[in-house]
Amino acid sequence: MKRVLFVGAGKEFPQGAFRFLQSLPEDHEISVTGLFFCTIDYEAFNTVSQLPILAPYDRLHELELEKLQGNKAVFARKCGDRHLKFQLHPNEEVWESQLFARESRFSDLVVLSGEQFYGEVDPSQPNVYLREALHAAECPVMIVPENYSAPQHLVIEYDGSRDSLHALIFRIFTSPA
Repeated sequence: MKRVLFVGAGKEFPQGAFRFLQSLPEDHEISVTGLFFCTIDYEAFNTVSQLPILAPYDRLHELELEKLQGNKAVFARKCGDRHLKFQLHPNEEVWESQLFARESRFSDLVVLSGEQFYGEVDPSQPNVYLREALHAAECPVMIVPENYSAPQHLVIEYDGSRDSLHALIFRIFTSPA
């Protein structure tokens, strides 16, 4: 494994997903790209509400961007503390499945939070955004719970199907060098 795509799409930083990154063997050199999305589509919100005054819209948008930048800063700090090679995607927009698909196409693994992925929009998982992400992904996706702890044992079976082959890729991440 060389390239991991870490996706954040919520107001809170996905701690469990990052703990998963930290649990990857240190002898495997990885590069992590942080891709973060805003939680609310303010352009659609503004169109629907037809507010004659844009000040409330602008303030909500500013607050959302501040939270997004805060999550990016936490990601950068945590990667630096862990000595992970990383880069931040410049995206500051709401969910876009084409962007996600394009970034996952050149990744070996996508890591995202099971509870925090657009949890503010719809707390029941898998919500519409998570289902769309799973369908759009062009590499294996690891959905990590917020209370993640490293597994003690991993058993994988291969039955010759395409799905089993994707599952075997995960085994590569966890095997000793």
